[in-house]
Amino acid sequence: MYFLVSSWYHKIDPWQSVTQPHFFASDYENFDEMVSLSQMMLRESKNCQLCVLNYHPHLRTFLQRKSLRELPYFSFFDFIQGFKNETTVPFNIDNLFLPEKSEILYTPHKTRIQVDNKPYIDAYYGQSGTIIYLDFFENEIFSKRIYVDDRGYLSMIEKYENNQVITREFLDKYGQVVLKENVLSMTVELANKIAGLQTVYSSMTELMAEVVKKLTKEYLDPDDIIVVSSAYQHDNFFQDCPQKIIYTINQQKVDQLMSEQVLTYLNRQLIIVDSEVTRHLLTSKITSNFPNQKVPQLLMIPPFDTRFSLGISSQLSEMKILVMMDDLEEEWLKGLLLVFEKLLSQNRLLRLQFVSLINHSPFKKEVEQWMLERQIEFNDYMKNDFEDFVETDIFLVAEWLDLNQEETLMACINEARIVVDLSERPNLFVELAAISCGIPQIHRVETGFVIQDKNGWIIQSSEELVAAIQYYLEEITHWNRALIENVQMIEKYQSDKILNNLQQAIEENK
Repeated sequence: MYFLVSSWYHKIDPWQSVTQPHFFASDYENFDEMVSLSQMMLRESKNCQLCVLNYHPHLRTFLQRKSLRELPYFSFFDFIQGFKNETTVPFNIDNLFLPEKSEILYTPHKTRIQVDNKPYIDAYYGQSGTIIYLDFFENEIFSKRIYVDDRGYLSMIEKYENNQVITREFLDKYGQVVLKENVLSMTVELANKIAGLQTVYSSMTELMAEVVKKLTKEYLDPDDIIVVSSAYQHDNFFQDCPQKIIYTINQQKVDQLMSEQVLTYLNRQLIIVDSEVTRHLLTSKITSNFPNQKVPQLLMIPPFDTRFSLGISSQLSEMKILVMMDDLEEEWLKGLLLVFEKLLSQNRLLRLQFVSLINHSPFKKEVEQWMLERQIEFNDYMKNDFEDFVETDIFLVAEWLDLNQEETLMACINEARIVVDLSERPNLFVELAAISCGIPQIHRVETGFVIQDKNGWIIQSSEELVAAIQYYLEEITHWNRALIENVQMIEKYQSDKILNNLQQAIEENK
């Protein structure tokens, strides 16, 4: 069996992974190599189980969204809280016992319950439309937050002082406290004795390490294979396990590796990386920190299965170009806007989509002002050439999109004729998603997935962007050639072939 250990951790609090309200962007969940590997194994009917160590009250919703609902999983907090296969029960405002004079106010961001015109409870909703947590107030001061999991149970209570969390109390399905964490001292205390465990630990990490040790010795077989998504929080948990351990690492994590983690990897014969860029970066980090050590075998597996689904851009009269804005340097942005200003004046069917996945791009205001100027120019052109054109007609030549959902991003890529990402490290998910839709891409760096004059174009300066875009827009044979190259690359990275390569690498390193 493959035991797949995820690393869906919060950036600040290592063991939290709570769902954000619908108006916030997800900052870690959407693009993950463990999701990809799990999808492949489930699709190929491999014997596997997911392991989630952090507190994830909406885990089932997340797995459903990633087509992983049928995948069996072990959750550390479900184990501690005593949840097994509980029936989902709807939870809404009507479930609350409210004072008689309560008044309910509905807003786009939350539902506020107030008493005597003073805040009493704020209810926040996730993207699925269900309540994810309730904020309580005492004398108009925020005092505690109760999390509601996606099964409809009150799951955890955070108590606050001066807007700082002081304690966390984790509840069972009956609403009884089973685990209490003192955030200030970091100590955790179990309310009930669990076989093989103490009742008090110095930290959540210590308790979790003890549970993992118990899990690998009593639940897993020695022949099972544990695949661990790299994270400083849990890498050391698996050092002495009797099972074979394989670590996975992606581009975002390799830069943050500490020397202790690198040393951990040197003790393994096989490591999974998500790209050739990651392979190069990890090799450099190992050789620079430990020059006399042998580099383990690095098996490259893309972070998701590139299944072919041809985009519909060839069916649209408009030519949409998707432009990634994250991590773009200001110098490249200025050149980019000059190029697109020229192209828009030459081709009235061109449409631009400036896309950000981080939702706080420093260039948003500048680009929106630029878009307004281009829209005015386009409207003047339409009024001069078309007598029946009126200002109310909607013909957007460019738009800014802050996207926080994989599905929305895929819908945009599906309609794009070209994807442009001129950052120093192109977004790997976008890169492979474009390949799966058969779309050519324009980069400024080679990545291993986009090959010059085959399925994309590598430019050295913004001035070359005009020729690169015209190469694919003005000659359909060039665009079709990129499509064919993408199809061939997809065949190379289909899930059955990827898993066969993984199994072969495991056999070679026994």
